[in-house]
Amino acid sequence: MAYVISKQTLMQKLDFNEEDLTLIFKVFVKTSQDILKKLALAIEENDYKCIQACANDLKGSSGNLLLDDVYMISKEIESASKVEDSIDYTSYYEQLDIIFSTLTLE
Repeated sequence: MAYVISKQTLMQKLDFNEEDLTLIFKVFVKTSQDILKKLALAIEENDYKCIQACANDLKGSSGNLLLDDVYMISKEIESASKVEDSIDYTSYYEQLDIIFSTLTLE
């Protein structure tokens, strides 16, 4: 399943032209991939503070770009890590990884 962000919808919502939106999208994807790497390591090490920080970063930026699935998954991770709940963080991470590996702007 591919995850597609509507270029037109975002251009209207954010009041950006196509060139600016494309640049923002590229930065978002690169930054998110870096956060995902950090999140994977934090999950491995049960570093709840880092898990929470990574989830919060993903939640904020994904919400701005109308990525509702990423927002909801990140919110779940953030809420659980805040109270150091031992949920299956790896499963959530894998869902995020799939989304970001198929994410496109059209």
